[in-house]
Amino acid sequence: MTDLLTPVPWNKNFETGIPQIDEQHQQLAKLVNQLSVYIKSVPEQPELTSILQQLQHYSRLHFETEANLREGASVFENALEAICVTDKNEIIISANPAFYQSSGYTQDEVIGKSLADIKSGLQNSKLKNSITQQLSDNYHWRGEVHNRNKTGEIQSEWLSISIIRDENHHVIRYINMFSNISHLIKEHAELKHNAHHDALTQLPNRLLLAARLEQSIHHAFRKKEKLAVCFVDLDGFKPINDTYGHDIGDLVLCEISNRIKHIIRGNDTVARIGGDEFVVLFTSLSTLEEAYKPLNRLLDEICRGMTFNGKPQEYFVTASIGVALYPDDSATAEDLLHQADQAMYNAKNSGKSQYKFHQQ
Repeated sequence: MTDLLTPVPWNKNFETGIPQIDEQHQQLAKLVNQLSVYIKSVPEQPELTSILQQLQHYSRLHFETEANLREGASVFENALEAICVTDKNEIIISANPAFYQSSGYTQDEVIGKSLADIKSGLQNSKLKNSITQQLSDNYHWRGEVHNRNKTGEIQSEWLSISIIRDENHHVIRYINMFSNISHLIKEHAELKHNAHHDALTQLPNRLLLAARLEQSIHHAFRKKEKLAVCFVDLDGFKPINDTYGHDIGDLVLCEISNRIKHIIRGNDTVARIGGDEFVVLFTSLSTLEEAYKPLNRLLDEICRGMTFNGKPQEYFVTASIGVALYPDDSATAEDLLHQADQAMYNAKNSGKSQYKFHQQ
């Protein structure tokens, strides 16, 4: 049996079943191979054959285990998600390259540190309590967290936490997987903004105006205040657009939009509802007279000449404005907009560059 320790040529058939994956497995495979050769050289010995079969079975199990571990390690190392493993006290014991890349910290700065020290969003006590409770109930937790990386940049991440327990059901490890969703949140915000704003002027569009108007009506009702709905139509815009082109026309619309924005207060609203038409909501009015000053400012600001790109050419427009009042004229958004539109046509038919109230 001392010959078992003597190296023999590698058996290719055996190599196919048990590949060389590490030194320990190679040694075991060689031992099995040598035992197989030895058994063939001596009379039949059932006990040795049984031992050989057990060793072959163990060797295959060893290979499969090692292969699974290597596959898991490869997934861990090459995953795009940032993954770290912490002990039961949430001290980081390992992390993958994506974790170091996303956090900006090096391995020396991470290993042995509390996960909350690296992922600042986990310092939120309310969130922490929620995570602890759900892990206790379900053994896993998923949710959005906002962490600050090493450079100070805030990252929105989707965090999945799973628990590893021992045979006594005691927590021994936490698996934390972070997926950066900052770009998804940004894209969602952009889509939401685009759905509610005019593409040219970035003012609220009809959809957002309708929501703002309903909110303003409810606010005025609770506070027993007045609300002025002002329908603004530009006089002389079409000739500019037709004569000088859409590029100049767009510049005019953007300039008028900016002028109106500088007139209104923080709780007021200006929306572009199409072409050269705007709607302005003046909120929190105690009396009708409080609407006169901002309406006069609208007329004055809109009629000022405009020049673009340093060129001497000056462009002029004026505005016809129709005004409907809540609750004097109506208590519904649809009626107020319709009444303001009618009043605007009255202003235009009366000579333009003026405002008219619905009840005038």
